[in-house]
Amino acid sequence: MAVASPSIKIGRVCLQCLIGKGAGPTQGRRAFQTSALRRIEGSIETQKSTPEPPPPPSARLLDANTVSTPKLERRLFKRTGQQPIGSRRRRVALQTSANIPFHLLPYQCFQEARKVILTDVEEKLRQIKIERRRIAKVEATPAKQYGGDYVKKGKLVAMHNHLQDLKILADINNPMIKKRFEDGKGDMNRPIYRHLADRQWRQQRRLILLQRINQMHIVPDVLPAMDPTAEVTMKFGRRNVQPGEFVNSAMSEGPPRLNVQVFDKGERLITVAVVDPDVPNVETDTFDSRCHFLATNIPVSPVSGKVDLARLPEEAQLIKSWLPPHAQKGSPYHRLAVLVFEQQEDKLYATEDEKVEAGKLSGFDSRSLMRRIRSKPIGVHLFRTVWDDATAGVMQRAGIEGANIEFKRKKPEKLPYKKKDGERYSQSLVARTDRWSNFSEGDIAMVIEPANTEDVAAAVRRPSPTHYTELKSYSFSLKKLNKIRVSKDGNSALIGGGVTTHDVLNTLAASGKVTATTNGGCTGHMGPAMGGGFGRYMGYFGLTLDNIIDMTVVLANGRVIHVSSTSNPDLYWGMRGAGQNFGIVTEANFKVYDFPKPLWFYAEFDFPNADTQLEPLFTAINNVTANGPQPKELGSLYVFANKNPAYSNTDPTMTLQLSYYGTTAEAQEYFDIFNNLHPAGVRKYESVPPTGIMPAASQDIDSGIWYNVTANRQVYDLLKKVVNEHPEFGGSILQFENYALEGMRAIDPASTAYPHRDDDILVYVFLLAYLHVLNPSHPRPHIHQRRLKPIAISSFAPIYPSSPASDALALDFATQARNIWHNGDLPGRQRTAYLNYANGDEGVEALYGYEPWRLAKLRGLKRKYDPGNGFRFFNPVV
Repeated sequence: MAVASPSIKIGRVCLQCLIGKGAGPTQGRRAFQTSALRRIEGSIETQKSTPEPPPPPSARLLDANTVSTPKLERRLFKRTGQQPIGSRRRRVALQTSANIPFHLLPYQCFQEARKVILTDVEEKLRQIKIERRRIAKVEATPAKQYGGDYVKKGKLVAMHNHLQDLKILADINNPMIKKRFEDGKGDMNRPIYRHLADRQWRQQRRLILLQRINQMHIVPDVLPAMDPTAEVTMKFGRRNVQPGEFVNSAMSEGPPRLNVQVFDKGERLITVAVVDPDVPNVETDTFDSRCHFLATNIPVSPVSGKVDLARLPEEAQLIKSWLPPHAQKGSPYHRLAVLVFEQQEDKLYATEDEKVEAGKLSGFDSRSLMRRIRSKPIGVHLFRTVWDDATAGVMQRAGIEGANIEFKRKKPEKLPYKKKDGERYSQSLVARTDRWSNFSEGDIAMVIEPANTEDVAAAVRRPSPTHYTELKSYSFSLKKLNKIRVSKDGNSALIGGGVTTHDVLNTLAASGKVTATTNGGCTGHMGPAMGGGFGRYMGYFGLTLDNIIDMTVVLANGRVIHVSSTSNPDLYWGMRGAGQNFGIVTEANFKVYDFPKPLWFYAEFDFPNADTQLEPLFTAINNVTANGPQPKELGSLYVFANKNPAYSNTDPTMTLQLSYYGTTAEAQEYFDIFNNLHPAGVRKYESVPPTGIMPAASQDIDSGIWYNVTANRQVYDLLKKVVNEHPEFGGSILQFENYALEGMRAIDPASTAYPHRDDDILVYVFLLAYLHVLNPSHPRPHIHQRRLKPIAISSFAPIYPSSPASDALALDFATQARNIWHNGDLPGRQRTAYLNYANGDEGVEALYGYEPWRLAKLRGLKRKYDPGNGFRFFNPVV
């Protein structure tokens, strides 16, 4: 028989029985076996003996602590302007409990739950004491014992964050904490109340704010990106203004009052700017921005965030006093963005020239302001204004000209169209461009170098003032989008779209942090992440794309959107594994971590006699993982074969590179395995810091599972034949990569568009020749590339001097090698290709997965976000 859940009515009857109201002789006894009940009964008897006069019925009915029906709640708000306190269930309990303290309510389940909570609190308090002792010990220890200052600093940051989390966990289940928070009586000096307030804001009000700033294009029209971390509310007089709401001119004539609620501890200085980006410019037929208010050095804290723009504190500097918002007759509505920046410096004071610049009626640049004050936006609010009956009077009283001007739409005249000579433009482009490869030369009209997200969006919307009819595309160089900023909590980092892997690792290491990256230090960090991102830290953190938290994406129509698990979640799935199909990522937040260990061990082994050493080498690699998964500390095993004049001018020499995340003693077991194969040369690098492992390992290195040794022998012999018969390909390389896959395989395969989490190894070939061999007067090597793709996430990259004959040779060699590897794979296994290395002729199933639902989902995203197929130049899904 099912047990009925107790209702409020049942609880009310039980409480009446408890206090003896209308009960018989036996109804005052309860089944609760706790001493708290007897204390409560005793207190109730005392109350009976000295009863207090009850409050008037009307006051009792309209008490904010006890109103329990919707009708009374509405009446309370109408008469007193006060909202009910806490949940309705709690108010009913208080109404029927004869003033029993909340934490002593006589519900047996409630009291038993409190015992569990108190036990947990005691455990958390014990952990807090331990963590404080650990922090003190680390602070007193010399930095060199941890591998340097940046490692120690990162460790301390992580420990302080953990201590903060423990403080929150100690209070998170306390019913009195929740009650005080619901009643609006929480102390924002305490971490728990800041955490609860931040969580409540992020669950609803922040989502609405993000929706409004994206719908109304505050990003990128005013700021290139916005990730609010502080709540900003605004009042004109007694009216609360919701984000994006229209405010009439009379009400906004005077400055508003703000409340800036920050959720991390400590006081800080902020800058407040109010910007109108919709000021018509008749001369250029565009829109300018105008500053309506600007002030710096305004102090705020979690407990003190009120900012009255009419009465600033003494330490603040008023640069631009309040200019009433106004929209001239006939112009569209104007957006007014209220921007709050956290200052990085203690105090900032504007010069007279800067005051004059801010006072101009047009031409204000909020991005320049950010650079000048070296600050980041932490909060935003916005409202709108349009011409109304009071606007003319407001403009006259403020001394603003133009109240008698009316804007009218003018139909633009069509420009005469003149077709350009595309062939002439193509030849001119080639003549002016020093290309790294002339193979598969793209028809690129121009290269655009944006400075921010808005530049990217503007260029996508308006690529050129002239018509490039014969040239098919244009390219972006994102090298100026090079910011790397670690978050305050140390759990994430904002990384720009033009940052290289080398810069990511070095900058994060300075903060004691690391993230999943590829192994090529000179390549960009963002591009490989869209297609996967294999690297040494895969065993710990997974693929590079597995660590993306959110990203700013410019779509093919120039629209800028925020993509995360909660904002455009369908595209968040597709960008991680097929991102080059949908847009340009200008910046993204990545997960970052403390270094698992402080040092790497790195070694290289040369095996010039492949006739006798190839099979033992690959058998030894297979034996490393014969009894189970490769340990994640074995960051990489990498084999490449190419001509090395120090050993032979005919037979390619095989070189194995080993990277182990740990000390020399820990790596000795794996070092001995390959050293016992009698290599001709051995190079060891011990105690390599995380920032030094990439320069030490100049080639891509990584670890894997199982090789078909016979197939590898056949491909090696084929390479040997090609480079001996064609000396121009003497610098060619045969390359094998395996990776520790524990971190990658811990991710649900269906959670991203990346399809090949069950694959094991990467293999590919470089067929290359240097132009200085063919033309000794050429100042530096140039490489020409062609890529094909063989087995399980395996890649094939012949690189050769571009000519019809070498093209045919490379394609023939690529096809033979790919077929050898594929034939040596597991019987019946479908061919797969790693997107970042793919040639493009493998088929979309090999690139994006053979499951029908994957391709259907990706093509649906393509129709939704890029219906014109603007992003179709790199392994397109359609």
